Amino acid sequence: MPYLALIGMLFNKPIRYIHEDSADIITLAHIPLLLNEEIILKVEPKLRKIEKETAISKEEWQKGIDYNDHRFDCLIEEENAHVTLSGIGFLFWERFKIDYPEDLPRDNTLPYKKPNRLKTQKKAHHGRDRIMHLADKVLQSPFVKDVLKSCEYQPKKNRWVTPLTQL
Repeated sequence: MPYLALIGMLFNKPIRYIHEDSADIITLAHIPLLLNEEIILKVEPKLRKIEKETAISKEEWQKGIDYNDHRFDCLIEEENAHVTLSGIGFLFWERFKIDYPEDLPRDNTLPYKKPNRLKTQKKAHHGRDRIMHLADKVLQSPFVKDVLKSCEYQPKKNRWVTPLTQL
């Protein structure tokens, strides 16, 4: 039952079940669960390799992870000097892949180094002062390269969005 409840929370799905000998259908209350993606981002290449190869050596897993950092322990199971995904690790990994597909280009620039062009805009219009905080949050995403200026009247401008890679 706990894995079923976790699946419902992670994937935002309703969970209904029949408990033991009862004939009643029990519906679990919806409890949204947020996954701390920062933790998985730190070991994403290792998890992708485990997904492709089923397991990696314990030595390879531990490379770059502090010995006292136990945040990743629930993601893996160890056996015969190898590491594979645990049941919970598998669920977290599947949820993570929905939001971070492998084929979507990313910009790994540190968020504070990404340009926020709203800050260079001289006119305070379109509620710029109200969206600055949102713009800073958006820059945290690896899928965002920069924040453009607010859309001033520029009839000759035809490329509002800049792709991370060449089209």
